[in-house]
Amino acid sequence: MTRDKSTRTIAQVLEEFLADQKARTSHRTYLKYQSIVGLYKSYLESYWPGHDQAEYTRITKAGGTFCGTFGPTEATAGYSEFLGYFMPRKVMCGKETMRAAGTVTKKLAKWLAEKGYIEDTGYAQERAGEAARDLPNASKVLELLVF
Repeated sequence: MTRDKSTRTIAQVLEEFLADQKARTSHRTYLKYQSIVGLYKSYLESYWPGHDQAEYTRITKAGGTFCGTFGPTEATAGYSEFLGYFMPRKVMCGKETMRAAGTVTKKLAKWLAEKGYIEDTGYAQERAGEAARDLPNASKVLELLVF
């Protein structure tokens, strides 16, 4: 059964996005997309951007998840924290993956707008574009500090 756009969940929309990317990209590029979307889903399920503890408790006690409960209008709600905090501080990866995080999230925001899931993704695309440039440098700084 196909749901209309108003009843689709973030999880369903992310799967649709990945299916579209698989059809248009190389296998290697698709694996990058899949990895970044997986990291973003992990972030959303852990941090519940824009939602309080009471809502988290109520939904998870009923067996719900962030991505399985909320719709695509909230799909970019966590971009700033994901790209500005989660990726550089919680994910141990190289410059290529850091750059991919910005690129993939920018493409996701653009795709969401093109598909009509979200009206305006300008800020999300701008933030993701900045991250594609800045995150690899953050990775380099962290390497210098650790080693």
